[in-house]
Amino acid sequence: FKDPATNKRLRSTDAKLDLAEVPFVPLRYLFKRELEKSPGSYLQLIQQLRARAINLEHELSIRVDTNLSEVVINDKTIRLSPNEFLFYLCFAKRAKDRKKPIDSLIAIETDLIRLKTSYERESDLGHWASRALQGGRFDASEDPRKWAANIRTQLRRAGLDPAQIERLVPHRGYLAIDVPAEHIEIV
Repeated sequence: FKDPATNKRLRSTDAKLDLAEVPFVPLRYLFKRELEKSPGSYLQLIQQLRARAINLEHELSIRVDTNLSEVVINDKTIRLSPNEFLFYLCFAKRAKDRKKPIDSLIAIETDLIRLKTSYERESDLGHWASRALQGGRFDASEDPRKWAANIRTQLRRAGLDPAQIERLVPHRGYLAIDVPAEHIEIV
């Protein structure tokens, strides 16, 4: 071997080995879907993961319009059912107020009822809050999971990336919206 700086010949017996601590960032769960299916080659996998990582740098913004019952994410308008809108509003408010993730979807039943009541308009029976949780048909163990799944579908149809959807919709393991409070607007 030659030293590139001095162009002198080097002997391997004179070499010294230094070890350094290199922090490891586990990304397996961030790219779970990509790692479950075969990309074809290692190079293709790296290209897919790089593209996803670049998308993570783009910050998300959420605007929840309680008058129009619309959710606008990065200028993409999402129309939800009254129950789904109430569910999303509940989690958007929690994120805006910098509250920690909840332990179970069942835990938000009281918050949903309280939020519905605060937005209900007696004079407007067509308003989303008047139509949400109607008739006492609310199953705290099943309905929130279904609403979250439907919201994910709507976001996918709107063209949002799976990593963005993961941050925007509560899911098993992280029952919260992972968007900074300053990027959430509720009107």
